[in-house]
Amino acid sequence: MAFGTLAAATPGGAAEAAASFGGRALIAALGMSLLNALWLEPKATDNMFERYALEDKIAKAGPAQKSAEDQAKKAALGRRFGALHGGSSAANLVALCAVVAHAWNLAGRVALVA
Repeated sequence: MAFGTLAAATPGGAAEAAASFGGRALIAALGMSLLNALWLEPKATDNMFERYALEDKIAKAGPAQKSAEDQAKKAALGRRFGALHGGSSAANLVALCAVVAHAWNLAGRVALVA
């Protein structure tokens, strides 16, 4: 919908809209959203569930049977989850900034027309 508003507001149509600043910002937002939805979030969710399963295994084993290998794996899963979650948050932030830039661009066009 946003790309349609940009195309309608651009005198040259969709081709010129995609080449404009607002079009590039909108494409960046779409790219970051797709990256997050199709790759980062599923990887982070899989990692989270793997860590939960490992924590359940450690909890059921009892304090006497906690292995250093399980603790090391838990720490590694925590670090990987942190990296994936941080990347997901960064992708969301970039998408938000790009959408704001697109809205700013559209608002500037309305102000010039009115």
